[in-house]
Amino acid sequence: MFHTSALTALATVCALLAAMPLAAQAVPGAPGAPGAPAVAIDSDVLVERTVKDANGTSRTERVAADRVVPGDRLVFRTSFRNDAAKDARDFVITNPLHPAVQLAPDAIDDLIVSVDKGRTWGRLSGLEVPAPDGGMRPATRDDVTHIRWTLGIVAPGQTGERSFAAIVR
Repeated sequence: MFHTSALTALATVCALLAAMPLAAQAVPGAPGAPGAPAVAIDSDVLVERTVKDANGTSRTERVAADRVVPGDRLVFRTSFRNDAAKDARDFVITNPLHPAVQLAPDAIDDLIVSVDKGRTWGRLSGLEVPAPDGGMRPATRDDVTHIRWTLGIVAPGQTGERSFAAIVR
């Protein structure tokens, strides 16, 4: 059974997680800057739940993340749409990762991430972070602070979606 303070903390985490994807944006100087094509961005967070159907067969469903608990797997989705009459070039979406979640183990191989709040970027396997002994150690999914997708050109009318999975700590 949760104590009142734990439930309050959990409610706060849910609110923060729901608001987090709204931080996805184009980088300065790219589309969205004055005079640049307008690309609309929308985000949501879903939680994966295992349910059994009438035959007892288990399947995974994605539902609104109204309530989450440590260990829940969340899917953060960011969709985009170019509403302009011309191409949006060098379009980049950056999603910060809230400290209450950790990048899912199966989400790390093909993502470009930052482990230093967006100062540097790369595949997780090529990044390092300061170690307690003053040296450097290989970065892990615990260290990821941001995820970035570079879309290049987004044509007029083009839509798309990018997503990543994270685990509630």
